[in-house]
Amino acid sequence: MPAHFPIEALQTGDEKAFEQLHREFYQALCYFAEGIVMDFYAAEELAEDCLLRVWQKRMDFSDYQSIKAFLYISVKNASLNHLKMTQRLHRRQKIAGMSLCQNSENIILNQMIETEVLREILLAIERLPEKYGRILKLAYKEGLKSKEIAARLNLSLSTVNTQKARALNMLSKAIPGESLFLFFLIIQHCRLI
Repeated sequence: MPAHFPIEALQTGDEKAFEQLHREFYQALCYFAEGIVMDFYAAEELAEDCLLRVWQKRMDFSDYQSIKAFLYISVKNASLNHLKMTQRLHRRQKIAGMSLCQNSENIILNQMIETEVLREILLAIERLPEKYGRILKLAYKEGLKSKEIAARLNLSLSTVNTQKARALNMLSKAIPGESLFLFFLIIQHCRLI
């Protein structure tokens, strides 16, 4: 989290500080949980519950790193508990082929790394000029083609293509190459941002 995160404001119950924390982590935690439980709606609920636990325990956190660690560990544990409960209810069915064995730790670690890369890219997109960020979000979140973006924003197709190219160029300068490559692999499989 940026050095300017108001940890003291969070501790004193400032809801704007919590909203900032929520904005930064909610999507990433949903993605992380969904990669484990393979259920979008359950993932949203798990992410929201863990963020609310931070709010309830806000006096226990002295810095950003402790909040971040708590969130990932909480979401991981809550997701595994959800899987165990679901597996008990549906013993005959394996949830997305993921058994709770030694391999699941590697899967979870990979999911956590992927999630952090995605979170960093989402933050970088938020820092782009609005017109560029808006086009990237429409292209990758909603999966719109350039022609559809042009129609929605009442822009020419060439303007959309130019702004999209500039946005990707700005993004490539702000993010290390391997992270950007992983981002494009992620969005090929699902529309997340």
